[in-house]
Amino acid sequence: HKDNHSSEMKSLLFLCFFCFFAVVCAVSVPIVPVKTALIIIDYQNDFVNGSLTVPNGAEIAPKLNVLRHRANWDLVVVTKDWHPQNHISFASNHPGKKPFDVIQLPYGPQVLWPDHCVINSTGAEIHSSMELNPNDVIVTKGSNPKVDSYSAFMDNDRKGKTALDSILKRSGINRIYVAGLAYDYCVKYSCLDGVKLGYQVTLVEDAAASIKKETEDQARKEMIAAGVKLTTVNQIKFQQ
Repeated sequence: HKDNHSSEMKSLLFLCFFCFFAVVCAVSVPIVPVKTALIIIDYQNDFVNGSLTVPNGAEIAPKLNVLRHRANWDLVVVTKDWHPQNHISFASNHPGKKPFDVIQLPYGPQVLWPDHCVINSTGAEIHSSMELNPNDVIVTKGSNPKVDSYSAFMDNDRKGKTALDSILKRSGINRIYVAGLAYDYCVKYSCLDGVKLGYQVTLVEDAAASIKKETEDQARKEMIAAGVKLTTVNQIKFQQ
């Protein structure tokens, strides 16, 4: 009987210790809640049906509007290209050059574009086919006349940063879903920078459109290699 009693005591002590250990671990290692943001890149007049129209760009508006209501996003961010008239990426500011020529700048090759999304112009406004909500956070990029800014997070010279990262961090966001224009430029670089900054990044492929098929294919490879996940609007099912 003594042996049985001793064995029961040991089992009870072990169970108490195990429970205590489990409680300590639970307290000392808090679970970080997943907070998710939707980031819609540059769905502006000039990219939809203006001076720098992205092929099929107009067709993704219904997808963007469905996407907005597909989940209970903790935050929705809408970015805008926001260039001064003397911006270095405009072909019009380089005598003898034409749109889509490539020049070398201190931060690397620069594609020259038609004038687009000039600050406070109609072309820079969000296209009317896309829903906006008063709670959307607007982030502008590309306002430095001396450097282009494809990424929603930072300038192409990797020096100047937009407000996006600090906004997401302040809101406790750790996962982002990205959509918009253009897949092979601003969407791609935003996704890649998102990964570098520590976010879980998912690209909603059918809610983005590219300038060229060839650069889209290359962009997809780069993003997958960097750890960006790919999905479609209909695959997102965490509406509550």
